[in-house]
Amino acid sequence: MRCILYLSLLILLVPGAHAALPGDSASGKRLHDANCTACHDTSIYTRKDHRVRSLDALKRQLEGCTHAATVKFSPTETQNIIKHLNERYYRFHAGTGSPGSGETEPQHQTAGKSPATVQRDREYAILAELAARRRNFARAMDIAQGMASVATREQTYAMIVDESLRVGDLAAADRAAEKISTPALRNQQFNKIAGACPPNVITK
Repeated sequence: MRCILYLSLLILLVPGAHAALPGDSASGKRLHDANCTACHDTSIYTRKDHRVRSLDALKRQLEGCTHAATVKFSPTETQNIIKHLNERYYRFHAGTGSPGSGETEPQHQTAGKSPATVQRDREYAILAELAARRRNFARAMDIAQGMASVATREQTYAMIVDESLRVGDLAAADRAAEKISTPALRNQQFNKIAGACPPNVITK
């Protein structure tokens, strides 16, 4: 199975060049292109719903991706891919992770959760998005159901709505939206579905 890197772009414009990371960016690009672009193009790194907010988060996301996709990279290969992605898309500072605080997760989402639980939810989110992009929406919803974080679970359902609408599967979008318990987010998803419906098609 090829690696799926579910990473997103947060370009931080700061004065001066970012500190150099160890590794070989050219080698990282070759590994990335050979293992990742068969499943997605580079636009996945520039979407608005970014998850990667620091260098540490970039490293953890890559680790989660390789674990979920059962792809094995050596430590050197992993560092080369990180260097390539950081130089091409992120510009995080080596050592500090980012020019800001280095905080990678909103505290209200991780408070009271063990690191293992938070990591599991990250991996579930990767698997759910992989399933959704392969149009296996039922599997994506099953994976989301196993998440410990309500906020992460419901954002995953919202992602499934978006992916379902992208391929025109209104029934799957409707089923995913029904699983959302937060009224505002639920209504937002049903509004999306209603806007995507052809004339004379009735949805819940």
